[in-house]
Amino acid sequence: TMNKTLITAMFFFFTISLAIGQEFKFKKEIEFSPIGNFTTIKGINFFNLGGTVTFRRYVNPKLALYGEFGAGFAKASGEGSNFSFKSYTFGIGLNYFFKENQKGFYANLGYSNGRTNFSNYFYNDDTWYGKVGLGYRINLSERLYLNLEQNLKFNFGEKSAFLDPRIGIGIRF
Repeated sequence: TMNKTLITAMFFFFTISLAIGQEFKFKKEIEFSPIGNFTTIKGINFFNLGGTVTFRRYVNPKLALYGEFGAGFAKASGEGSNFSFKSYTFGIGLNYFFKENQKGFYANLGYSNGRTNFSNYFYNDDTWYGKVGLGYRINLSERLYLNLEQNLKFNFGEKSAFLDPRIGIGIRF
């Protein structure tokens, strides 16, 4: 299938890149991006809390491959609705920085699987997503940075798209 082919190709690219990676100071990063919102839509109160952890490995000063894991908890109540769910996301992707110093603007391309477990309805949802976006990196120190990112995320199951903004803080090592 397309999913397995893409994952296999990215894994192959990652292993080859490790062997031919250029020398530069910091090659790895870990980043945390929190998720939290409260919204009321048509009398229904919606609360969402969670976060995403990203591990990024640079294969050269401008190109990084990443893996990410996200988890969250949400609850909706009001107007006859009362349900909660847990969500999990696993993804892979790459970032291309327009400058070699791992700061400034970069392009993002990713592919992920999202799973949702609705506690009241015993229903599991398994959805594949693709994303393309633009980010901006601000160095707070030599090792610490702030990341701002806006992605257009595609839901392949529902054949729909939505904006997916993200802010994160990370450390290089």
